Amino acid sequence: MTKLILIILCFSFSTLSPVFGSSNNSTINNIQIIYKEKPKKKTSDKNKLDRSKKSYWKKSNIIFHRFFRSSIYSDNNPANLGINSPFYNFRFDLPSINLQFTNKSISPQMIIDHFSTGEQLSINAQNEVYSSLSNIQLLSQININPLRVEYSKFRFSSNLVTLVNGDFSGEILSIPFANLNLGSNYNQKLDVEMVSFLKNSIGIGHTYKTKFATLRGGINYNYYKGLIYAKTIADTFNLTNNLDNVSTNINLSVEGSELFWNSIEENTIDETQLGELSNGFDIGFGVNLKKLFRQSVDFELIIQNIGASLTFKNAKKEIYSNGINVNNMIEFADSISLLSEGMDTVIINSDITIDIPRKTILKATYQPIPQFVFTGGFEKYSSQFLSQQSKPNIHLRAGFFPTNWFHLSYGLKTNNEQIVQSIGTGFQSDKIDILLNISSYDGLLNSANGLGLGFRISFYL
Repeated sequence: MTKLILIILCFSFSTLSPVFGSSNNSTINNIQIIYKEKPKKKTSDKNKLDRSKKSYWKKSNIIFHRFFRSSIYSDNNPANLGINSPFYNFRFDLPSINLQFTNKSISPQMIIDHFSTGEQLSINAQNEVYSSLSNIQLLSQININPLRVEYSKFRFSSNLVTLVNGDFSGEILSIPFANLNLGSNYNQKLDVEMVSFLKNSIGIGHTYKTKFATLRGGINYNYYKGLIYAKTIADTFNLTNNLDNVSTNINLSVEGSELFWNSIEENTIDETQLGELSNGFDIGFGVNLKKLFRQSVDFELIIQNIGASLTFKNAKKEIYSNGINVNNMIEFADSISLLSEGMDTVIINSDITIDIPRKTILKATYQPIPQFVFTGGFEKYSSQFLSQQSKPNIHLRAGFFPTNWFHLSYGLKTNNEQIVQSIGTGFQSDKIDILLNISSYDGLLNSANGLGLGFRISFYL
């Protein structure tokens, strides 16, 4: 039995010895092949984050410039005409559009929650609807660029601007969701203003290179032509419900350009009813500190609409007033149709001159690595102008370029005490830009109180 055990051990040792033996060279070589690491691929110079390489700066400059082209602020800075020539000599845009619509209180979600089921509103729901309808302010801005052409350091562009501001804050529109208690006094604000004008620009830009920085400057000469203007204000618009009487009083004015009145009165419309031609300027400056910091750090200053105004000849203002005083709500309902009859009317003929406020933009841009670009700054109007307030608006934006030709961006800004979020994307190459931007006011999707949309296609040679 002992001999049998020794034979088995000897056989097992002789079988396993090639694996555990240290003197077998061929076995060692086999083990090294099994555990040998795969050779690493060599990173090309183009992909290395080495600021001493020319390929790094070539990629960085391309992305930085395309980020500028996708920014509304930088793309309209005349100073940037001076830095386009290394990338293209000619640019042509198809008609582009930028729409912004917003209000202060009504969201799609509010309508879905309270008016989609057909059920009677609870007390809390009535109070919520009452509060929303008591603070309606509609703001819209429409920018359409029918034409933009650039050649070398020169640009010609045309911009059609329409601004609307409607303030309907008050209690009368909310009466269906409130109780008409005795002694109640309801007041309504009605202030609606709209202007549309054409701004044509001829611009030039130039660069100035120094040892530490690259400076640039530019100027646009603009001429403006007003298309239409209208304004409606209710000085008095109230409803009083007392024990012995129910009364309402209206005192409002409607002011407008000749084209506005002829359009609502269905009279003949022609070009002579448009506004007068006027002049103005935009100036822009910029400095790039790449030579100093070895990173793309850029600052811009833009001042638009210097000395700009709109004049409408043969404008007219009509003032209307009337009132009803009855014994109770039943008589008031029967008499409401008579409110528009017997209006006292005052007509005033005069010219209208509207100063377009200066817009100052200060902007800083930083590119830590080629794929990521960040920008921030503020814009400020010299005075309030329809949907544009004089308080500074702050804007922040980040852009990500996974490839040289495709980008994603996210932005935040303030506008009329609202928070605006924007998401942008685009395909940008040496020959074409296709850009899309979507904005949302005070929320996202159904909870938002406004929506913006921008779209542009540009061609380059």
